[in-house]
Amino acid sequence: MIATRGKVAGFLKAVVVVALAGALSVVLTGRNAMALFGTNVLFSEVEGQIVQDGKPVKDAEVTQITLWSSEGEVSPVTTSSDENGRFRFAEISRKGGFSNLLPGQITIVQKINIKHGGKEYRGWINTKSNFERHGESNGRPLKFICNLNHTPSNQGNDFGVCKLI
Repeated sequence: MIATRGKVAGFLKAVVVVALAGALSVVLTGRNAMALFGTNVLFSEVEGQIVQDGKPVKDAEVTQITLWSSEGEVSPVTTSSDENGRFRFAEISRKGGFSNLLPGQITIVQKINIKHGGKEYRGWINTKSNFERHGESNGRPLKFICNLNHTPSNQGNDFGVCKLI
């Protein structure tokens, strides 16, 4: 009887080890491995140009806002458009971690706001639901043309005066 209990206990330990190994292999493959060991992209690199009346807009104030996790975790970044109306923001990312493996929906709010000539413009707003580079634009780089003469759009990937090009 005691020998049988020992065999059953050994068998159960083996089943648990195999189950844990299987679960770990699922967690550490593909996208889950990226979430655990890779880089979580909150906002892909952005390039854009601001125009008005067909001409580049110099010195427009452009602000990139990323809302994720707790408020204020990612500080807004502000730049100015150059003499050709161009602006750029570097990628915003974080290292992966075990918290990424918890069940739940990823929600990252991304905004680009523009101030020029005493007016404020909604450049672009998006809700990203993944940590992939260019995941907010179906794999396309975030390159925008922002026309301050346009009425903000809400079509496709365009949610403001900035349109993906």
